[in-house]
Amino acid sequence: MLYFSLLILTTVSIRLLTYWFGFPDNYNDFYLFSDSLYKGGIIDKSLGDIFINVSLLFWILFFFIMNIQNKIFKLKKEYQQSIFLLLISSLLALMGYLSILYIYKIVNISTLEFDTTNTSNLTPFMIIGLGTLLLIFMNYVLATIIYNKYFDTYAPNKYLKYYVPIIAIIVVYFLTNHTFFTPFLYGAILTVVLILFLNSKFLNSRFDFNSYKLVYWIIFLSLSCVLYIYHFEAEKEIQLRKKFAERIINFENDKTISVLANLQGELKKDSSLTQLNSIELSKN
Repeated sequence: MLYFSLLILTTVSIRLLTYWFGFPDNYNDFYLFSDSLYKGGIIDKSLGDIFINVSLLFWILFFFIMNIQNKIFKLKKEYQQSIFLLLISSLLALMGYLSILYIYKIVNISTLEFDTTNTSNLTPFMIIGLGTLLLIFMNYVLATIIYNKYFDTYAPNKYLKYYVPIIAIIVVYFLTNHTFFTPFLYGAILTVVLILFLNSKFLNSRFDFNSYKLVYWIIFLSLSCVLYIYHFEAEKEIQLRKKFAERIINFENDKTISVLANLQGELKKDSSLTQLNSIELSKN
């Protein structure tokens, strides 16, 4: 566990040095790290930074599952197990929230178009963007695998692990006051289905390219990730259409005002209309 902690510390330290001092290399000159492609916060300041971060996280989670989990320490006291399960549940809820948030931000904030039906959108940067979205999704899947294994080991009730994701996602939704309820609801359902599949003897399979069970897993995970991308991409398209319609309406309003102003000037120059207007005013 000590070596794994040192591994995480080294990874985080190098990333912080990259953010602060450009060590071991300053990537700001590359278009993948440009603000014109994606502009976020301090940690997710570019699409390239997000790609590096989620790639490192994927490697750490996969390494943890293969070499660390349930092999280093055992919790024997009941209160320790309860606190640990609460911590794991909170981390999974946080992971779900961040995963939804970053998928939403990449689809909506970046200048990339994820409509793969249009072949002109298939640029190297769009492929990296899709890879980043897939890695974000797979990181949540790996976190769910860790969550499931620890609940199988320490939870007093084998059905408790199915209730926690639903409760956690609902709590996160109300605490963050987000308007996109559908992705949070879908995330809770996806987590429960994923746990069901992980505990299914039929789908219990090792990583073997000759296994037909692996094909089922690939189909399920790919479809789940695509549904998230499609939802946010469709939402982005609706917002773009609304903005386009507003621009057309405002353009027509400005054009109408300009036409009326010119017409008013022409009417004032007409002496006959001016004389009739003076007669009508004198009668009143």
